Amino acid sequence: MAEQNRRIKVAELDFDGIKTNLKNYLSGQSQFTDFDFEGAGISVLLDLLAYNTHYNALYHNMSVNEMFLDSAAKRESVVSIAKMLGYTPKSAICPTATIQLVASNVSGNPDTLTLPKASTFSSSIDGTAYTFQTTAAITASRSTDNTYTFASIGLTEGSMVTNTYTVASNTRYLVANKNADMTTLSVQVQEDPNNASFLGYTLVDNIVNAGPQSRIFFTKEVEDGLYEVEFGDGAVGFQPPNGATVRISYCVSSLTAANGAKIFTYTGGSLGSATLNITTTSVASGGADQETIDSIKFNAPKSFAAQNRAVTADDYKVILPQLYDNVDAISVWGGEENDPPVFGKAFISIKPKSGTTLTESTKLNITNNIIKSKNLVSVIPEIVDPDDLNIIVDSKVYYNQNATGKAKETIASQVSAVVQNFNTANLNKFDSVFRFSALSREIDASDSSIVSNSTQINLKKVITPTLNVATTYTLPVNNPIYNDAKSLRAYVAISSTGFTLSGSNLTFFLEDDALGNIFTFYFTTGNEKVYSANSVGTVNYTTGKIELTNLSISGTTLASGKVHMFVEPASYDVVSVRNQLASISNEDIIIQAIADKVASGESTSSSDYVHTQVR
Repeated sequence: MAEQNRRIKVAELDFDGIKTNLKNYLSGQSQFTDFDFEGAGISVLLDLLAYNTHYNALYHNMSVNEMFLDSAAKRESVVSIAKMLGYTPKSAICPTATIQLVASNVSGNPDTLTLPKASTFSSSIDGTAYTFQTTAAITASRSTDNTYTFASIGLTEGSMVTNTYTVASNTRYLVANKNADMTTLSVQVQEDPNNASFLGYTLVDNIVNAGPQSRIFFTKEVEDGLYEVEFGDGAVGFQPPNGATVRISYCVSSLTAANGAKIFTYTGGSLGSATLNITTTSVASGGADQETIDSIKFNAPKSFAAQNRAVTADDYKVILPQLYDNVDAISVWGGEENDPPVFGKAFISIKPKSGTTLTESTKLNITNNIIKSKNLVSVIPEIVDPDDLNIIVDSKVYYNQNATGKAKETIASQVSAVVQNFNTANLNKFDSVFRFSALSREIDASDSSIVSNSTQINLKKVITPTLNVATTYTLPVNNPIYNDAKSLRAYVAISSTGFTLSGSNLTFFLEDDALGNIFTFYFTTGNEKVYSANSVGTVNYTTGKIELTNLSISGTTLASGKVHMFVEPASYDVVSVRNQLASISNEDIIIQAIADKVASGESTSSSDYVHTQVR
């Protein structure tokens, strides 16, 4: 034991452990046998040694951690490592909106009317005003009724800021605002002081085809979350001469705060006293904060693996969010994985940050201007909309009324909130899995008085009918559907809300026959079902694919004008496949709180238990 105390243990890194090891070491020396360390001044020296050792250990641990992307905690370290992987973190993004403006009573009725670049519009959210401006000049021609229609005006929230620098050997060209939108960055250089003209430089992310005379620049994130512009060195890219003037312009905005702005007023003044009618085409969206540390850690290695080209599904998932900002989630799959298979295609589904789907013009822009330059020539990209799969949660919650003073309505509301939070945390994203047991546990844990729950899960698909047109509707559930095929209509797994058919005033419904066919039916005055002679669709219970053929719907019983299809799954665990987004909406949460008489002791007989029918 004495021999062991002649050596200092070095495994502990906390203060108390270090001090204890030092005391044990000294007590093992003959000079300090039976010495009272706590009662002597040497205790202060031991504290100093322990603190010093602790601080050094902490510093070295932090230093080592900051060297690796997985363990780094400081943004500067993460950004630096990402830089070595050729990845530049995404900047803050200004919200954008689209409007239509019709001008009338224009003085002089000129042949054309121009809305200048940087024309301003105002909008407010909750009493806070935001300024939007045009990004380019737009010209409209006079119509026969002496009006001028600007069909699609793009607006960007924020104000343009310009930083000016003089080129010198030690000059840094900083974008001097953390909330700068780097997608709006413009760099111009007055290379000759005797020539007032400025030349525009182009942002590049690689040095391919960059020669000594190439007017290009690069960007990188530096300290304090700012960005810096870098020019060429004369070999790769043109190097502006000393004394040249550099002008850097960019947009700084309110970021996410201006998302949702939808009513715009023209404040530019260049249209004089003209009467303006402004219609919002798309509300303000896309405003976002600077990329987070976690996001950089996730994206940087994948961006490096992609090498600025889109070949694999992961390549698309990395490149598209970098080049198109309104991406909340993305799913990519090859044509061979599609149902049915379409070889030679890559399918992409994007859940936007704002809105539910992308416009056709946006899809075309992404395909032609972003994807085509990155993907293989032989692969045709196709952007498809997300497909909603609604999960209906019907839960009977049993609680001990002696364990709580809450009313059953309060408990039900509390459970409903838990289900909503479960949806937010686990669903409404691609490739998600709804795990029934996990939800059931959270329901039980939502209040200490809850003793159990009996929860049923159903699925819902929504049809938006094309009225009075015979239409085929394909409804991919992509999960096995419950089937009891003992006999015709032995069990109904698929049903619907009501609708009318062209040429009939009857209210029809849909129902499967347990054998793979779907029929329409209506109720007689005696509440008997009358089925159609022929099926109107099919269902594959194994793959979960439902198809309705040549169904001419003329109206629906729902105020929304839609038809809801209800599907009973074979399993309460539900997966989302390809472009599917599984989610639980508030309207699909049904909670009933039931006082458990057995648990409360009100009844000693288990026969008083209220049973819930599952199937």
